[in-house]
Amino acid sequence: MMKITELQQYLGFPAQNIEFDKFLTASGISRRPKFLGSPVERINQIDTGISLVFESRSGFEKFWGPAKEDGEMIFGSMQVFSDHNDSGFSRYQDTLPYDLSFNTTVKEALALFGQPTLDHVSGPNHVYLWYNFQQAGWTFSICFLPGEKGVSFLSLEKAKLRPPRKRKLDFATRV
Repeated sequence: MMKITELQQYLGFPAQNIEFDKFLTASGISRRPKFLGSPVERINQIDTGISLVFESRSGFEKFWGPAKEDGEMIFGSMQVFSDHNDSGFSRYQDTLPYDLSFNTTVKEALALFGQPTLDHVSGPNHVYLWYNFQQAGWTFSICFLPGEKGVSFLSLEKAKLRPPRKRKLDFATRV
C-alpha cells in the first residue's frame, strides 16, 4: 500500500529519481511519466484510491520553484479519494494526515485548521484550501460532499511560490 506520508518526500523529484523509481516499482507502478507535449500527466492507482500528478519541468518551476533534480516531468501533487466520489477511484485505505478522515465535516476541518486560504464550489461539492499550513511548507485541499456527507478527496502538495488568490469572475463583461 502506497502511503501519502512516504510519498511526500518525493514531491519535487522526477519519477526517474533513483529512490523514487525504487519506491514506485515497489508499489507496483512501472510506468514513468514522460513529456509528450501535455504539461500535466497523472499516474492513477484507481484500485488503491491515489493519483500522482506530474508537471512539466517549466510548469513546476514556475509555480513551485526549482525541481530537486533534473527531469522532464516533476512530481507536483497527489490526491487520495474516499469511496464517495464520482471519479471511479476506490477508497484510499491508509491514514490521512492531520488527523483527518473521509468522514471529517467542514465544521470539524475549520475547527482543526482555521479559516482556509480560499474555498470554492465545484459542482455540488465545496473545496477548501489551506496554503502553507502552519508554515510547514505543505498545502492541502479537501473536497467536501454536500450535506455533511464527508470528503470526496484530499489533495496534498508543497506550498507554491505564491499563495493562491480568489478570483472574481464577471460574466456580464464577457462576450
